Amino acid sequence: MNWINEVLATLQPKNNKVKKPVPTNSILTLNPYKYYGTWVFDDAATGLVREAFVQGIPEILEKALEDAGIPLEEAEEGCSLVFSKNPFPGAQVELTRLGGDKFNQTLEGNWYESQDGLKGWLCPALFCYFQEAPEKIYCKVDYASKKKKK
Repeated sequence: MNWINEVLATLQPKNNKVKKPVPTNSILTLNPYKYYGTWVFDDAATGLVREAFVQGIPEILEKALEDAGIPLEEAEEGCSLVFSKNPFPGAQVELTRLGGDKFNQTLEGNWYESQDGLKGWLCPALFCYFQEAPEKIYCKVDYASKKKKK
């Protein structure tokens, strides 16, 4: 009977977290906001709370907000980020996955580059939204419909 327990133990996720099902929607929405100077988002569907945007993604987000004419002071209270692996009407940012060992074989995340040449790293939380890292991610920012409280 011990061999069964050993086999079952190898099937347990190493981080003891069960991976949530990936949404089937083709267009997804997050509501980023600034928390103590860092862009973060919450997503009850995936259990993510104050998940931080890091390594160049804040700069890509702020450039998109600037290009959309949305004042950063307002966006920091909460904005809307719509994204998809498929092009959609009104998409403002096209992120292209960078290939090669230099970019995607470290840190378990994926590096992307915007059409403006800005590079950013998306952590493994990306897999809460996509089964595999998309070659392209299309994004649109807008004013939030509800203000996020800090």
